[in-house]
Amino acid sequence: MKQEMGHFIMREDSVRSVERAFAILKCFNLDEYHLNLTTISEAIELPVTTTLRLVSTLVTRGMLKHHNDRSYSLGNEAYLMGAVARAHFKPQQSAYPYMKDLRDQAKE
Repeated sequence: MKQEMGHFIMREDSVRSVERAFAILKCFNLDEYHLNLTTISEAIELPVTTTLRLVSTLVTRGMLKHHNDRSYSLGNEAYLMGAVARAHFKPQQSAYPYMKDLRDQAKE
């Protein structure tokens, strides 16, 4: 069974705090790269106090950065992880299963 939380679906067998941490990280994008605590809390549909505990842990681990204006952005560790992923990203590996399905459907 899956449980909805905010804009993502949490699997029953998952670790809730990890799911929530990923939900927080996914709030940030190219258009919204500085967010305040209330905005994050509303986006993931959790109380501000719960969100603060999770965000504080992410700040401590370097995944988020806390700014003087009380906003947050992705931190250095998130950037480094992204750089590693980008360096080893092979689009053809991600596309292969879909391309194979298309080939099979077209019988080519």
